[in-house]
Amino acid sequence: MVTVRSNPGMRTSCNLPDGTVAYLNSGSTLIYPVPYDKDKRAVTLDGEGYFKVTHDSKKPFIVSVADGKMRVKVLGTEFNVDAYPEEKNTYTTLVSGKVKVDTDGQTVILDPGMQSVVNDE
Repeated sequence: MVTVRSNPGMRTSCNLPDGTVAYLNSGSTLIYPVPYDKDKRAVTLDGEGYFKVTHDSKKPFIVSVADGKMRVKVLGTEFNVDAYPEEKNTYTTLVSGKVKVDTDGQTVILDPGMQSVVNDE
């Protein structure tokens, strides 16, 4: 597993093994395996990250946040996830493409310009 951290007050970017670029905001952490699993590209985010996902229809890109309580699944798109553990809400904002946001028992599909807000209480 690879762990990328952005120090408080700093922003960090990293290139993932599939060509996806992740931009991490202050105090955020991204964890991902090298290599990815055979059937998916799964990462875990703690904090806030903006992703430019490389398209791969056979291996969806999945961002897991809030200890796995919410997952954002995409094939190729640009989106932002704001999931700081000390905050009550988790936000997913879609810039382009399409994403599916799964929470415990609910699924929402976002189109560009839409935002999902999940209350973690």
